[in-house]
Amino acid sequence: MSQWDRRFVQTGLAVPDGNKVKVFYGSGSAEYVAFDCGAKVLGANWAGGYLNVVLSDGKARRYYGNGSAMYTVM
Repeated sequence: MSQWDRRFVQTGLAVPDGNKVKVFYGSGSAEYVAFDCGAKVLGANWAGGYLNVVLSDGKARRYYGNGSAMYTVM
């Protein structure tokens, strides 16, 4: 599994926004990628080069790349 690009991990900011997560990669507030998780996002935090996301439907996912298509269910 590939990990997130270092610039995302180093910024360290993943913000839940309804069903989406905004993952920031720069110093500006417009420098982020957002992806839909399919359910309301309760929390998102970094674990090394992986992004762990907890959803309102009780599922937890580990995203391991720079997009929403690459995850495993925890």
